[in-house]
Amino acid sequence: MDHRALGDLDFFDVLSCRQIEHDVGENLLDDCPEAARTGTEAKDADAAARDVITDAGFGDKFGHGLGHGVGIDVHEAPHVAQTSTDVLTLNNVLTIEPGIYLEGTGGVRIEDLVIITDGEPEVLTSFPKELVTVS
Repeated sequence: MDHRALGDLDFFDVLSCRQIEHDVGENLLDDCPEAARTGTEAKDADAAARDVITDAGFGDKFGHGLGHGVGIDVHEAPHVAQTSTDVLTLNNVLTIEPGIYLEGTGGVRIEDLVIITDGEPEVLTSFPKELVTVS
């Protein structure tokens, strides 16, 4: 039996983005982990992110779930998505990866890894999240 634990991190998958897309994504990373608490239905955590993206005018540009569990497999329960029936429990390790994707332009996805605790979720990711333009 293989006893490795896997990780998943897409710090910046930036193809091409405008500052507002980055700002929405970065603000989501400040707000979304707060919605991921013990006992929360995973679809409700997804809805919290989806509401912010929709309010910013990009609702139809976020085409995947907010995140997923990470452990023995890279993609495992709980699945944090609109159709999920999972409930977040103590010590779940999750990705929080909101994204905005513009057809023909590119997009932005900024990801954090969090652990569900008995209080506020603990953000395990410590990378800076400023927009970096590479020319």
